[in-house]
Amino acid sequence: MVLMKNFKGFYKGFTLITLLMFSLNLLANEKNNANNLTLTVEQKQIALQKLNSQEIALKYHDEVLTSSVVNYAYFSDTKWLERYNETAKLLDNIFLTLSQDNGAANTALLQQLKELNNKLLQIETDVINLVDIDESKAALNLLNSDEYRQLKVEYASTLEDYISFTRERVQNSSLPTNLLLASGIDLTPEEINYISNNIVRVGIEDWPPVIFTDDKGNAQGVGAEILHDVAAKTGLQFEFVHGDWQTMLAKFKVGDITLIPHAYATKERESFGFFSKPYYLSLIHI
Repeated sequence: MVLMKNFKGFYKGFTLITLLMFSLNLLANEKNNANNLTLTVEQKQIALQKLNSQEIALKYHDEVLTSSVVNYAYFSDTKWLERYNETAKLLDNIFLTLSQDNGAANTALLQQLKELNNKLLQIETDVINLVDIDESKAALNLLNSDEYRQLKVEYASTLEDYISFTRERVQNSSLPTNLLLASGIDLTPEEINYISNNIVRVGIEDWPPVIFTDDKGNAQGVGAEILHDVAAKTGLQFEFVHGDWQTMLAKFKVGDITLIPHAYATKERESFGFFSKPYYLSLIHI
């Protein structure tokens, strides 16, 4: 969700529906201590699934690098060099993601893992350079050296330590990181803390098909589907408050409700709330 400027350049007769969010409530717990978070069973499962995927990717890409450089040393076929370079970029992206995802508790192990990987890459680069000057025998000797073999052993051992340490922290519900990825959504510690300790009150005035209440009292419509999707992907809980527009807007201004899912973006409203990107184009009959 972002703060939106006045919309210009759209065809007259159309307007854009947005989510209007109460800024103070959403940021109220931003400074709370998120070092010890209690995760739900579902959140633990998501975190562990992501961790397992990272472990598989780190092991797989490391082995692809090794097999590619070995084949390049034996056959001097550039297809193996291309595969090596592509995989090296993928592995670098994984380490970048891990650096962004993990907090101070895992920094030492992660840094050690990265340093070992860099040492392996340096030897493999030396191997490639030797092959390029027709020194394949020297290149293969380098791959068979005690130094290279020991680095591979240390890399595998450190990776196991890193994964075990992080898995234990997840299982103990003490997670000083934004390890959680729900359907590709990164959640910071502050966001996880907010989700765990707050229920977002949503103001609804029936306005089909954007949002309305069905016979069973459930929220329906385009806006409701977006909120249901947000809840499913993040764990955020919503409480729906029903009323007429003026009442909803008044409650919103004082923070009694946190979000209005069906609002036009206006300059005046920007002074007391944030607008999402527009999600529905409405035709105004003149």
